[in-house]
Amino acid sequence: MKPPPRKRNKKNLSFEPPPSPRKVSGTWQRLEQKKLLKALTELGKTNNVNEDVDCEFLRKHVRTRSISEISTMVDLLKSQVISFATSELKKKMQQEKGRKPIEEWARMASLVAGAQEDTVSDAFSQMLTVCSTEPNTLRYSNPPPGLQTPPCRMHRPSEASSPSASRS
Repeated sequence: MKPPPRKRNKKNLSFEPPPSPRKVSGTWQRLEQKKLLKALTELGKTNNVNEDVDCEFLRKHVRTRSISEISTMVDLLKSQVISFATSELKKKMQQEKGRKPIEEWARMASLVAGAQEDTVSDAFSQMLTVCSTEPNTLRYSNPPPGLQTPPCRMHRPSEASSPSASRS
């Protein structure tokens, strides 16, 4: 015979730090974000770009958060900016890859033309129209390679009007 089932309680042996005396929510309030943004723009004007962000300066503007929280938020903002810039660069690269040759030609023509872009685009569209409507015309316009054309003598106006040419 089996003994009746018992309820077993497992002892909690893990160490939990005591709660902080000040309750801070994990989410940043809109006012705190605005203060942080204002402080970051002010810091950006005075600080060198290559230097690290001065969290103590930011702490003076956002008094409700600790330096570690401000540092964490700045790191989060940095990573978001980097990911946004990366995604924008990828989109731009995809657009560059996805271009068709005609779009590339049009882009290069507009870069070269500058202020004369309308004139160049009109000439370009005329050339494309002729090439698309009469594809075989240019092929048959040149004489075959075996056929020689006789050389013709050009009359010079100076020879015809000179007195020596009229005597002979």
